[in-house]
Amino acid sequence: MCRSPRIDLTRTPTAVLLLVLLVSVGALATGCGGTGGTLTINDIKLHSGDLKGWSLTEEVDATTSNAGPKSIVGDLFDAGAIRITNQVFEKDGKKLQVNFVQMKDADSARRAETMLKEVPGSMNTIEVKDNIAIEIIGTTADKELVVKKLGLSE
Repeated sequence: MCRSPRIDLTRTPTAVLLLVLLVSVGALATGCGGTGGTLTINDIKLHSGDLKGWSLTEEVDATTSNAGPKSIVGDLFDAGAIRITNQVFEKDGKKLQVNFVQMKDADSARRAETMLKEVPGSMNTIEVKDNIAIEIIGTTADKELVVKKLGLSE
């Protein structure tokens, strides 16, 4: 005699709900799914007054059309950059530049970091925060000010 397996429907929806909840929490904890764990440039870029004594004098979104031929900007977009923003600050005749390269995820940001470090002659500070590679151009002391303000480790 053959019997059909008995399914207790009073427990199945609860089990499914619990499984969905666990998968969702796991995805958020690892930064997968949705926007959990990803930053935008607007989330972390600097504003006037963020760097004591420095004035934000220029902010430009780089594009493939305003990039020079065979430039790192074009290479970064080819590598999957979502947005690139360059900021210039001035203080007492000195300039400090901070460039943000937003990528789709942390692995891509680390690839962008490597690309920036491989630019011939680069002595810039280059760090990654989540999915954004950050390049800082200026004196050592000025670069350290930005590293501290952005919560980067050097």
